[in-house]
Amino acid sequence: MRAAIGRILASPLRRPAVCALLFAGVLSPGVQAQGVEAQDAQTQDAQTQDAQTPGATPEPARPPSPTLEGAVGLQLNYAPEYTGSDQRGFSVKPGLYLRWGRYYLATGGNFVTRHDDDEVVRGFGAELVRRDDLRVRLGLNIDRGRKTSESGDLAQLDDVPATLRTRLSAVWQPVRDWRFGAGWNTDILGRQGGAVVDFGVARDFRPNQRTFVSLGTSVSWGDARYMQNYFGISPQAAERTGKPAYDPGGGWRDLALTAQWRTDIDRRWTVWVSGGVSHLLGPAADSPLTLQTTQSGIGVGFAWRF
Repeated sequence: MRAAIGRILASPLRRPAVCALLFAGVLSPGVQAQGVEAQDAQTQDAQTQDAQTPGATPEPARPPSPTLEGAVGLQLNYAPEYTGSDQRGFSVKPGLYLRWGRYYLATGGNFVTRHDDDEVVRGFGAELVRRDDLRVRLGLNIDRGRKTSESGDLAQLDDVPATLRTRLSAVWQPVRDWRFGAGWNTDILGRQGGAVVDFGVARDFRPNQRTFVSLGTSVSWGDARYMQNYFGISPQAAERTGKPAYDPGGGWRDLALTAQWRTDIDRRWTVWVSGGVSHLLGPAADSPLTLQTTQSGIGVGFAWRF
């Protein structure tokens, strides 16, 4: 073997070729490694340049997964015994609010976990549209109706039956701190509950990071079935009570002014005061059941948020 290699190296024509092959064999691993490293560096530089190139489209960020949040508390109310009554009374109502992403469950509008929940109403709801300037919600709640036992002025009249209602509402906020809203609330069980439409505007104030103040006004309209339930007197009830029979028909129900003040004691506890004044209109004001056309009420409450 050594003799064969010696003869190859001794040949003057083959010596340069063999040396070249041996030299390439020794150096090729290092050269190849340097080539791979250079290629990787070029690829990384190209990717960096692509990421920094103006107009490049980054990968869309994944939205955060929804988390469960909520609040529990109490609210003390001082309000008329029924709409149109001239008698007021106190009531204490526990409150619960749960939110998971676009869905919420609430026993009242004040039991919320953040200030931007401006259109939360009692019941189960879902946000169909949520943008900086527009929110559309669909809600479902139990309407407990009205019992004649709620006031002596309702004695021997007809009870307003309980039913299930759905509410479709929209809040448009064209500029910061101004909100314009509209809602449609209707009986979906066909228990003669009728429907109510409302329109409103509100102005929000934020004196500091912990305090939220809102002033608003709204007007509402009820169809014939709704107005008959809450302001009408059937012929049968008229015979029992001696009151005149009254069929109000559809029309404007009331014009209201509302105010709310809320402050966060800390990240867990919040307190509020809310109140309003309303004036019954048209068929509602003319009802024999309406003993006072201007109504007012106030509520004070607190909640613990989690």
